[in-house]
Amino acid sequence: MNSHRKRGRSIKASPSIEVHIHLRLRVGEDDDLISFFSEQRERNKAQAIRCALRQGGVKALSTLDTAEDIIFSDALEGLLL
Repeated sequence: MNSHRKRGRSIKASPSIEVHIHLRLRVGEDDDLISFFSEQRERNKAQAIRCALRQGGVKALSTLDTAEDIIFSDALEGLLL
């Protein structure tokens, strides 16, 4: 009996979307992120980023955008009045 075993990951039925990200981290400013990435194995970095985003990174960013919009709106009102 000759059994052929497939190698690698199984093919997913759902489509995927590729997102390419390039970060420039600065020593002294981004030490926490530098530490985070240096602790991850190369092949696990994408999974670590997905996990971090799901734990609150996306919500924190949307809150920041809202705060910036309010400040910008207030500044514009000051100029127009």
